[in-house]
Amino acid sequence: MKETKFKAWHKAEKIMCDVSIINFDQGAFLIGVKPGADEIGDKYFVPAPSEGRFCNWDEFELLQYTGMKDKNGKEIYESDLVKCSGLPSGESGNPKNMIGKVDWNHHGWEIAVWYKNEWWCPRSMNYSTLEIICSIHENPELLK
Repeated sequence: MKETKFKAWHKAEKIMCDVSIINFDQGAFLIGVKPGADEIGDKYFVPAPSEGRFCNWDEFELLQYTGMKDKNGKEIYESDLVKCSGLPSGESGNPKNMIGKVDWNHHGWEIAVWYKNEWWCPRSMNYSTLEIICSIHENPELLK
């Protein structure tokens, strides 16, 4: 069975957080974000003030675990940037070393690479060489 896990990018604090509890109607409890008064509807509570706090959906972006690990055994999540090698469609020769972004499409998880001013998915890629660099939220300039 596929393992379902999440992490979250807190937009205001610009940090990656672990997710403890998800309430799909109202938000999630994020570990690592600054503690504070938690609010759900008209009720206030502080479930674990030393660990984090409950955040509303507009405060963070939820990122799902892909079920894949990089060559070092590190879990790969949606929006992670990875070092990869492959060939663009229509090109031949040696695989190129590039930076790719992990995203979901209608076929499943994919690595999309910015190459010659457009996104493409390598027609051949050695997935055993993938190595996580960071999340795109932490270093978006790496794809420029």
